[in-house]
Amino acid sequence: MAILYQPLDPNGEEIRLCFLLPCTTDTDIIECEIYNIPIVAATSTYSALSYVWGDPEITEEIVVNDIKVRLKYECEIDEIYERRDVQIRRI
Repeated sequence: MAILYQPLDPNGEEIRLCFLLPCTTDTDIIECEIYNIPIVAATSTYSALSYVWGDPEITEEIVVNDIKVRLKYECEIDEIYERRDVQIRRI
């Protein structure tokens, strides 16, 4: 089984950032890449997003680090991820 992301540093000195990749149409599947970064390097702007809350019956397929997964659909993802963005978004 493929690994979606690496474990965090056990010393608590890292966070995970998800980089949402740009789409060209409203129907493109959401694609992102997840990276662990040192907390001290997390100086740029990013938005928070929960993939835990929400109705477990309502899911959406996305691609995380080139692996297709199903996540609970979160309405606020549409606000955070402007589907036709031309730049990578950090969340």
